[in-house]
Amino acid sequence: MVPRKDILKSSGKLRRKKKFDNFLIFLSIFLFIFTSLAGLSQIDRFLIKKIKIRGERTLSSDIIAPVILEEMSGKFLGFFPKNNFLIFKKTKIIENIKKNFLVINNVSLSLSDINTLVVEIEERQANFIWCEKEKTSCFYLNSEGLIFNRAPGFSKGVFFRFEGGLPLGKEPSYYLGKFIIPTEYFKMLNTFKQRAEDAVKNNFSDKWKATSYFLKEGDDLELFFENKEEQKWKIILAPRKEEEYSFKGGDAGGVLSVEKEKSWIGFGNDLELAERNLSTILSSKAFKDSANGETDPLQDLEYIDLRFGKKIFYKFTN
Repeated sequence: MVPRKDILKSSGKLRRKKKFDNFLIFLSIFLFIFTSLAGLSQIDRFLIKKIKIRGERTLSSDIIAPVILEEMSGKFLGFFPKNNFLIFKKTKIIENIKKNFLVINNVSLSLSDINTLVVEIEERQANFIWCEKEKTSCFYLNSEGLIFNRAPGFSKGVFFRFEGGLPLGKEPSYYLGKFIIPTEYFKMLNTFKQRAEDAVKNNFSDKWKATSYFLKEGDDLELFFENKEEQKWKIILAPRKEEEYSFKGGDAGGVLSVEKEKSWIGFGNDLELAERNLSTILSSKAFKDSANGETDPLQDLEYIDLRFGKKIFYKFTN
């Protein structure tokens, strides 16, 4: 009679052998499927060979295509081509395009056929320019105050201009991708600019246009108006800002934190008060009596100072 202990040992060996045999079968099936898929993925007709780029305005397809091709070169796990139409990484390609070209706002990818990738791009709209103090170096801004591309030299009046808000004298690459001031402030300033221009037009004429903001070091900012004769005057403002934030320049982001919400609400409230005060002074008899330029009532105006609440100061040079 075979001892029970020997029977148990034999049974254990059989189970281990069965498990090992099953593992070998599974491994063989896995390797067969893996190598089959790897082989199929490399078939020429399944590979993306053409790239069509649409929607570019200032950029050239020739400089965008290499960024896409770089992401689609090589193989996943050393076996699966990255340009296979089933497994190419759309998200990664879009991220790399936006990273390399700040001028691009949106990107979408699609296949016109299994061998052709269609890249639709939407470039950012240039709404303003930001210039260094010397005005020798300018950059495009979008509607949120983001610097996204170098701008060529412009004659006056082509774009509304911002100066200040960032350190001066840096390399051009330093400014790209930065907001000149937090977006909330930027949008409020542009609203005030438009309403101030309307107030001047309604009380005097449309000869005067708001042309630039100068963000001074500290708390003050100046909105300049000019006419076709290049005469100018300015509105001086000092709206409340986030604690410890100033226009002296820095690497501030484009969004204020939620806990600072009261601060930028205060900024907006101060601009609304400044708007009301501006309308009041422009429509007042005392101001209009002082605005007696021979060819234009405002030609001798130097400034309107709205920094002190209801105490409004202005100066004419005559």
